[in-house]
Amino acid sequence: MRLSMEKRSELIRNKALSKMTLIILLTLIFNVNTEAQKLNMPYEIDQLLEASSIQYENNVLGKKVIREQIHLMSPIILNTPMHWGENDLKKIEESEYSHHNRIDLAKAYFAKGNLKKSFKVAKENLATGEDKGQTYDLMGMISLEFGKIEQAKFWFNQALVINQCDYFANWKLAELELKEGNIEKALKLGIRSHVLNRNNLQILQFLEEVTNRKGGKYLHWSFNPQYELERGEGGSISINANEEPWINYGKCKAMWTYEKDYALTKTSDPERNTIIQEKECLLSGLIGYEHSKQKLPEYEALKEAIDHNMIDVYILYEIILVNSPLEAYALTIEEIDGMTDYIFEVRLHYP
Repeated sequence: MRLSMEKRSELIRNKALSKMTLIILLTLIFNVNTEAQKLNMPYEIDQLLEASSIQYENNVLGKKVIREQIHLMSPIILNTPMHWGENDLKKIEESEYSHHNRIDLAKAYFAKGNLKKSFKVAKENLATGEDKGQTYDLMGMISLEFGKIEQAKFWFNQALVINQCDYFANWKLAELELKEGNIEKALKLGIRSHVLNRNNLQILQFLEEVTNRKGGKYLHWSFNPQYELERGEGGSISINANEEPWINYGKCKAMWTYEKDYALTKTSDPERNTIIQEKECLLSGLIGYEHSKQKLPEYEALKEAIDHNMIDVYILYEIILVNSPLEAYALTIEEIDGMTDYIFEVRLHYP
């Protein structure tokens, strides 16, 4: 692939870019174009915005943007119908309850501390063949409460036989491995659980504990782009950002958000759409970042990821799974385990 003369000239003219940043940018452009994709540079995006039938305006962002994270289901022991009283439990137990009520009944008994009853109902539920993974998880928790560690491991492993992507079983097994001093195994299981429930703070705290035991420190930050897009009167679009890299990043996002046919010029594969979009917007931001007076963890990590040829993993881990945690369940277990390398290379700091 050959860079266009315009792109070469843009990179050469911008003498403020460091040699390392030039190498990173060229690497990123070459990597993307092996997929026959074309990333636009910031000056090209400016030209496209100016030529658009939509009026775009650049404005100051008068606040700090806090983007809400999506949290998946709570652990099964917390996802329990706590409003049920003893009479409700008795009535459900004596009736011909459905399998749904049966597992809820087992969880309710567990939450109320009636472990023997909970285990009995959970074991009965196994015979129905319904909710087996969730039932194994519950039986593992009951075994832990009784102090039966090996039995708990057995039930959690049975849950993983049913579904390797059971975040709860991976988490609990990771905790048990750490208690026994098996740090490598605990880390592998902990990362699996973390990826499968990306925004869960308890699992993240566990991951931080494991990496501390390994002699490193998990760098705790979230990708939080400081820009906003607003539609004004007459259909105009306001791109609100205070400084780089978010000015360039926001302009790129405006192109992808409001120019209906723009994505079609990049890829016909909807599954690649988000990856290509983020690559282009991150590239624009990275060029602007060279002029930034502050160091941002998002872009320092991005440069590390590009250096290790992990740009796709960066986008998946830092952006996609944070915004859409359920996307993790479309990954293979091999892809999930592959994020271990990214976390070691980019997210861990060794003092």
